[in-house]
Amino acid sequence: MIKLTLADLFAAFPHFLLPEHKEVAPEGIPEPYRSLLAHDRHMTESMEAYHGCPVEVRVLESVLHGEQYARRIVLMKQGTSQIVQGGIVRLQLHWLQPKVKADILAETIPLGRVLINHDLLRNIEVLAYYQFPAAPALQEWLGTQSNLPCFGRLAWIHLEHQPVVQLFEIIPPYE
Repeated sequence: MIKLTLADLFAAFPHFLLPEHKEVAPEGIPEPYRSLLAHDRHMTESMEAYHGCPVEVRVLESVLHGEQYARRIVLMKQGTSQIVQGGIVRLQLHWLQPKVKADILAETIPLGRVLINHDLLRNIEVLAYYQFPAAPALQEWLGTQSNLPCFGRLAWIHLEHQPVVQLFEIIPPYE
C-alpha cells in the first residue's frame, strides 16, 4: 500500500501550509473528540449523531487533474454556518462508478454520505491521530477564535477492499 502522510494531503493545496502538529494516541485525546475520531466509521455519521442533525458540506477549494481529485472542505450543521469539521480528501476517480463520481464532483454532498448512499463496501483505516495548537490558518479554516487545540485523524477509506480515498479530518474546539 502507498504510504500516506499529512504532508501528502496538504500538498494538493500548496498555499495552505501544514500547521504545526504532534501525533497523539487515542487515549490522549479528550472527550468529545476521542469519541468523534477514534472509530472506523464515516465522520459524516459521527457528526450527525453527535450534533443531532444532518451536516452539509462546503467545498472551500478543489483540484482535478485527470482522474485525481482533491478537495478541502468544512462540514456544517444543516441550515447553519456552524462548522463542526474540516477535511482534506484526495482520491482516484477511476475506481468509482460514473454516478458516484458525478455525486462527488457535484460537491454538494459530504463524501461519507455519497459512499453510504451508494452502498459501497467501505472500510476506514485510521493511520494516526493528531493534536494541533491554535493557529491563525486553522482558526480561519474552522471558523473559530478559540485558543484551544484541535484534534484530527489521517485515514484511508478502502472501497471494495482497495485503498481509494486518502483522508484528513479535523474537529474545531467545541467550547
